[in-house]
Amino acid sequence: MRRALWLVGLLLLAAACTREPGISPGDGNSDPAGASRNPVMSMERLQELALELPDDFSDGLSTRSARRMIREVVPVTDFIDGSLLEPFAASVAASGTKAAATRAGGVAPANASPGSLSAEADVAATLGRIYVVNYEDDAGFAILSADRQLPSVLGYADSGNITDTMTNPGIKLFLERLPDFVATSLLWDSLTDPDPPVDPDPGGGGTDPGPAPDPSDTTVVYRYHHNQFVCTTTEGPYVKVEWGQGYPFNNRVTTLCPNKMTGRAPAGCTITAMLQIMSSHCYPTSYIEILDLTRVELDWATYISYKRGLDFGRDPAAENRIARFTHMLGINASIDYGCNGSGAAVKNIKKTFEGYGYHTDGVMSYTWDRVREDIDHGLPVFTAATPLSGDRHAWVIDGYKYGYYLTDVFMDVYDANGNLIRGYYLGVEHEYHTLAHCNWGWDGDGNGYFLNDCYSPSGPIIRDEETGSAPASSRPYIKDFEIIKNVHP
Repeated sequence: MRRALWLVGLLLLAAACTREPGISPGDGNSDPAGASRNPVMSMERLQELALELPDDFSDGLSTRSARRMIREVVPVTDFIDGSLLEPFAASVAASGTKAAATRAGGVAPANASPGSLSAEADVAATLGRIYVVNYEDDAGFAILSADRQLPSVLGYADSGNITDTMTNPGIKLFLERLPDFVATSLLWDSLTDPDPPVDPDPGGGGTDPGPAPDPSDTTVVYRYHHNQFVCTTTEGPYVKVEWGQGYPFNNRVTTLCPNKMTGRAPAGCTITAMLQIMSSHCYPTSYIEILDLTRVELDWATYISYKRGLDFGRDPAAENRIARFTHMLGINASIDYGCNGSGAAVKNIKKTFEGYGYHTDGVMSYTWDRVREDIDHGLPVFTAATPLSGDRHAWVIDGYKYGYYLTDVFMDVYDANGNLIRGYYLGVEHEYHTLAHCNWGWDGDGNGYFLNDCYSPSGPIIRDEETGSAPASSRPYIKDFEIIKNVHP
């Protein structure tokens, strides 16, 4: 049972996407105004942030200008199977590192054992500070972290709510990756930071160097995010339609399903993703019907004017043509139609693209560099992955927002017994993140921006001008995560 925590009616607050470059060093002692060691964002500020997001993340002018009201704020853990915590907690505990003290490269005091602070409790506590904010009138949602160890904006969508009865497999896949993302975030920099900050006063004597530092002393660095994501680059989204697997796209499917609203099996997520990519290129302009070998012209200008599938209802000719073409794509891809889902192999989707005059570089494993390269060239990316539970899903990544959070950096020094000796404010850093724009092929439901780190991190978080490579022990979060690279006519 979900627990709705907040029912509020705040008006939309405006927030521009601005750039604020530079690093502000601290004085090594006092915490300046605005720098806080409080690791948790207040619920009031979290609600304000949720109402600011449409100005920064909505794709359309109408949705940016619309007044948003919050319907409810719900812990994200209400939508995540508790059993998903177990393997990640084990991996954190096995590291022998005190998770709460290892954000950004610190190591635990020497006497701290995995049992001294439950790794499972750390992951669970951090997950417990992540919330789903559902807007009224089914006008989208935000996934926000009140835990300042994480970036505040994990996801944002203009349409749909996250509920107990949600069927969108793309959103489910994203949510089930959050425990692994949190576990990795708590340890990430301790695995990757090649040059962590050092104690600015190792002797503890201020201007007097004092005694030499004890080799058993341990420094722990904490980084706490400011809650404003500062956007520096936006690309896309390039797919302008929000089509799905039902009407009119499955009108020609012959597998009958009395339990479905349309009475037929769905067109298939792989076919919908392929069709939406074709809509962004308005290609092919025609095709040959296999059954009667007639050439059929495609009027993409008309089709893409119908943003949702139901919009085709006012144009019987377009409805018929798009249904016929979608069915032909399914035949060419050797799709397996079923009442509980229709699917085709990604390699067959690649061949079908090529059969209709498209170039591809082939099926490849997902990395953000590969996806970003295509998006930077204006190319939406066919994406498919298998969740831990459920069937494989395909969708389109067709844009991104790249930017940074300012992060306050603190350092504490502990003796061999785990006692705090001294603490410092080191300054402010820039921490860069990417949110990928996902079109789930679910009639627009849940389309929006989602933190790429939650899918498959390819390296450490980038701070300032740093670059880094992933640790050898890093692992992808999602099984069989694939893309079709460089798809274009």
